[in-house]
Amino acid sequence: MQMLTGGLVLVIAGLLVGEAAHFSLASVTLKSWLAWGYLVVAGSMVAYSAYLYVLNSVSPARASTYAYVNPIVAVFLGWLLAGEPIGWRTLAAMALTLLAVLAINRGARTSG
Repeated sequence: MQMLTGGLVLVIAGLLVGEAAHFSLASVTLKSWLAWGYLVVAGSMVAYSAYLYVLNSVSPARASTYAYVNPIVAVFLGWLLAGEPIGWRTLAAMALTLLAVLAINRGARTSG
């Protein structure tokens, strides 16, 4: 319900700011439809179901680390699949993020 409500709010906001005037259903490519379908199935249904499973299996602190790791995976995939550049600041941020996730997991392991 949260995801559906969030999507509906964003559609309404887009309509209110006039985004519909710049949208043509005929100009949406097959690649775009396939990407959207992938995001609906893998990014929403599968990932959210997996998150709920993990949330019931481990501590909330450990389960929440997905929110920190997912952007790192996205940056890596962007580099690998789309040739997006990765600078030293991005690498430093990724390293700090991974260290924070490690600290959360070590703390969760020692406290319970």
